[in-house]
Amino acid sequence: MIMLLKLVCFLVIQAIVQPLIQIGVLNRRNETSKVTAELMLSYAKEKFEGNINLSLETYDNNPLGLYDAVCRLADKGVMVVISWGSSGIVIREADILSQLHIPLISISASSPGLKSSSRNYLLRLAPSDSHQAEVIFDILRHYNWTR
Repeated sequence: MIMLLKLVCFLVIQAIVQPLIQIGVLNRRNETSKVTAELMLSYAKEKFEGNINLSLETYDNNPLGLYDAVCRLADKGVMVVISWGSSGIVIREADILSQLHIPLISISASSPGLKSSSRNYLLRLAPSDSHQAEVIFDILRHYNWTR
């Protein structure tokens, strides 16, 4: 929650300093979320009426493809990147973007392994798998379900 607040403050300050906010979207080639990303881009451009620029970068599923996509986004001056990748992919994306001090918002990654002091710029929206397991266990215990 603190990271989300910091990110919102950062974007508000940037919007004052720079009227055009640059947001990047990472998408692996052949990933079904590409359609979702493209719809989000067109919706955001329509709603924000020119105050926001969204850049979609599609990359091949290999480290070099990811590095190239991140470099293209950094060259465009993005302030934040959004990703739909799984936990394994987001780990690689976050490791690269954290070194560049660019925040990464992960929509779906849920692995407990994402939490690391080297990924200070990662904000995940999905709860951790370990948190989900605790909740399931609490429900089972609350209702005294044993089978």
